[in-house]
Amino acid sequence: MRNPKTPSIEQIEPKDELALPASEKKDVFILSLDGGGMRGLISTAVVSGFIQILKEKGFERTIPEAFDMVAGTSTGGLIATALTCPSMLGRTAEQGPALASADQLSNIYLLYGNDIFSEAVPSILNAVSDKYSPRKFESLLQLWYGSTMFSSCVIPTLVMGYNATSGLPFPMASTENRTLYSWEVSRATSAAPTYFPPFQLGNQLIVDGGVIANNPSLYAYRYARTLWPKCRRIHILSVSTCGAIYRYQSMATYGISSWTSVYKVYASAQQQTADEMMECLPDADYVRIYKELKDKIDMDDTSEETLLRLQQSGNDLLKQFRPALEAFADRLIAVKDPSRNEPEPSMEPIQKRLSFIQRLRSWVKR
Repeated sequence: MRNPKTPSIEQIEPKDELALPASEKKDVFILSLDGGGMRGLISTAVVSGFIQILKEKGFERTIPEAFDMVAGTSTGGLIATALTCPSMLGRTAEQGPALASADQLSNIYLLYGNDIFSEAVPSILNAVSDKYSPRKFESLLQLWYGSTMFSSCVIPTLVMGYNATSGLPFPMASTENRTLYSWEVSRATSAAPTYFPPFQLGNQLIVDGGVIANNPSLYAYRYARTLWPKCRRIHILSVSTCGAIYRYQSMATYGISSWTSVYKVYASAQQQTADEMMECLPDADYVRIYKELKDKIDMDDTSEETLLRLQQSGNDLLKQFRPALEAFADRLIAVKDPSRNEPEPSMEPIQKRLSFIQRLRSWVKR
């Protein structure tokens, strides 16, 4: 059975006209954020850079002001929630709760990464237990969000989880999940198998959304279609954490022991599947920000050297994809600020789409 707190995507319908933009909106802009633990530092660098690009173009906006929706999985779900839901992240009691910026979230990774991944379970118990206790992590989430409900998100926000009890995807939507606290959503989406234990909601066990959609773009697209059924085009800026593609070496797939890391194969495969499928959707303007890191970086690596590398990787990614980010910014501004009287850019010269049949043919020829 599906947890009654979270309906399927098909059941989600706009209910609050004040909370949801007009259903006849022609263009919808979505920020989609991948999972990847501490590699979320790469994502925050890219998001911060994109906001700066908008500012340079004379369009100074926050993420909730620029985008119609934000989606995230695991560490991306943490970022998505913090960007759209008021919290005490980086704030004092006198200041009160507010929305976090990407720059503030970068600092949170640097300041609290060690705390989150510090309370390790003795290695002798790893075979029967998860690597870390969630105690400190949950305490931080409760400190930051308190009793704030997930429905407090200022724009529609989708955070992915997986219901390990029912064996079903567990999409958590701010427009529909009226009984979930923001800290619960954040804890559930980041319950990475082998790292943290599942999060219990009622009699359901929820694990990291990366099990089903480390790149949540497809679910974001599907959710947006329920909120804005008449929209002409869905623009998705999909920001990765640049995880390495898991590859086996020649004969290394022989024997049961060689497949102990099979979940890493699944993660790489489903991420590439999301990319392939998104590019087949004729009404989707899908911009993927991804480059495979040369060196593997574990999601719980909080060493000073690694943090510096992640920050540098984020800056390098921003520089490499700046033309694509600027083009996406131009399309966003043309729609969001019609007072400039600039013609809306055509999608044809920007991104030519192969039909699904053409793509299938190209696969067959590989």
